Amino acid sequence: MKKYMLRNKGLLAMALLFGTIFSVGSTLVALILKEVIDVSLSRDMSRFVTIVLQTAVYLAVLGVSYVLYSTLSKKFICKVTRMLRNDAFGGILKKNISDFKSVNSADYLSVLTNDVKNVEENYVNPILLCLQNIIVFISSFAVMLYLSPLVTLCLFVAILLLIAVPSFFQNGIQKRQDNFSKKQSGLTVAIKDFLSGFEVIRSYRMNSSVVKIFEEKNDTVYHAKYALDKIVAAVEALSIMLGIVVQCSVLFVSAYLIITGKITAGALVALVQVSGTIVVPIQILSQNIPLIQGSKPIIERLNTLVNYHDRTFTGTMCPTFKTGITIKDLRFAYAKEQQIIKGIDFTFKKGEKYAIVGKSGCGKTTLINLLTGYYDGFEGEVLFDGVDMRKLDIAKLNEMFAVIHQNVYMFDASIKDNICLNKQIKQIDLQRALNMSGVEMFLGEEKSLDTSVGENGNNISGGQRQRVAVARALVQGKPILILDEGTSSVDMQTAYDIESQLQKIAELTVVTITHSLNPELLNGYNQIIFMENGTILETDTFANLMSAKGPFYDFFSLKK
Repeated sequence: MKKYMLRNKGLLAMALLFGTIFSVGSTLVALILKEVIDVSLSRDMSRFVTIVLQTAVYLAVLGVSYVLYSTLSKKFICKVTRMLRNDAFGGILKKNISDFKSVNSADYLSVLTNDVKNVEENYVNPILLCLQNIIVFISSFAVMLYLSPLVTLCLFVAILLLIAVPSFFQNGIQKRQDNFSKKQSGLTVAIKDFLSGFEVIRSYRMNSSVVKIFEEKNDTVYHAKYALDKIVAAVEALSIMLGIVVQCSVLFVSAYLIITGKITAGALVALVQVSGTIVVPIQILSQNIPLIQGSKPIIERLNTLVNYHDRTFTGTMCPTFKTGITIKDLRFAYAKEQQIIKGIDFTFKKGEKYAIVGKSGCGKTTLINLLTGYYDGFEGEVLFDGVDMRKLDIAKLNEMFAVIHQNVYMFDASIKDNICLNKQIKQIDLQRALNMSGVEMFLGEEKSLDTSVGENGNNISGGQRQRVAVARALVQGKPILILDEGTSSVDMQTAYDIESQLQKIAELTVVTITHSLNPELLNGYNQIIFMENGTILETDTFANLMSAKGPFYDFFSLKK
């Protein structure tokens, strides 16, 4: 958090400057009260009028100082939280696919909303309050020392007690703050899950069970928040009670000094006034310091996102794709006892078209994920133009791939925005992608490029979503296109239209995972890769594989 404060140090300095003017000025009001009381008792009218006029000007300056302090401090808080949220979101987007998927996406929502809000309320705002009130305390202490060293000594002893007692609650607040943040995250995860599964809930009449689960999650948040609020309330109550004790002590000692003739009546009023201004800062500090300490787990969680670095691939070489991708003895396991890819050797040549087929769970998608750098914990080699993937800049490597998944995601934006993805695309390139993908076919009176697709493409059909995804891949000009069952959710005619168009693009390397065994389409691929149990059993053209009547032939016949 320090770096965000340093980035806004000018704004912070200005806020503290005006805060200091206001704090010191507020403390010196006690001296004005002393003069007013003493002048009124001496019945000096001319001096009284002068004090009234001076006080009016003085209070006006104080008012302006406070307005400037309040405005600048709020702007400072807003800028810090904005920067923190931006950096946390940027850290999320820096994650590699494996790390990103290891955390529920609702946890990210909770971090960007609940955790940032908690940091604002329980860290940034309390720090400003503490800084301002430290100034108030110092100036009040100086005024009190000027008025009466004896009263100041008594007050100092009471203040030590006021500071020491609430500090015992810091660990308790920290644990409860961390627990509350986790429970909030759990509730956010549940809400996202239920809203995403709304249709399933309605179709299978799960309302009562889902409501029960939601209420249980909501109850855990309530209990966690109440547990935190209880201990905070205890600190606040204790601080207030100790503050009252301190003020009473000042009052009694000052009264004794008047009785013994050591101070004037004006000094008594000033001491009582300044004791209030010296106690309040201590109360605020004792209440807010535990909150600041309690925010540490949340700040550490945010810092983990902000300072995220991809440790999987650390290569720096710029990748090229002039000849192809070669796999040598590739092995991979999600868990040690369950190997998914078992010693694969193969070469994908530039410009050729490949179809990967096989039973579900045979490792097709895992193989594709390894090619595109989703996972790093593999054995063997993945070579791009003869250079090991581990030596390459993974971000630049990812830029060479366009991937179309079975479940195409659409942003809640226009068709054009979903194709161009916030990039400036030449009209000729856009038109070419529209024609080759078939998007042009459904554009007309009802739909145009400016038509909003709605949330995740709800305003267009599944086939139209698939065509938009293909146009999105083509318009980016990537040399390698991967379809991970990218046409399985559309009808056979649409799937045929899309894949046959892709097969005609000479410069494009296409790797398709498919369960659709259309002979006409399969004939269009340079090679069919037949996988089983994490290995490649056969690979050749469709015609040669059918003539060989091996494992692929048996699989194809069974599918037919």
